[in-house]
Amino acid sequence: MADEKPEKLAPIKLIRDTWVGEERIKADGTVINMPAKDARRLIEAGVAERADPLPGE
Repeated sequence: MADEKPEKLAPIKLIRDTWVGEERIKADGTVINMPAKDARRLIEAGVAERADPLPGE
């Protein structure tokens, strides 16, 4: 049995609606957690922005 690490999640806020598989996720201002690699892809595409707190918050 291999040691599998849980996938790291990143909080993001969608700027535009997007699809995850067959599920539509609306950009309603809600912060959602997505796998870090998917979150990075959406941020780079301009579909989402980071939603993690700034240092000291």
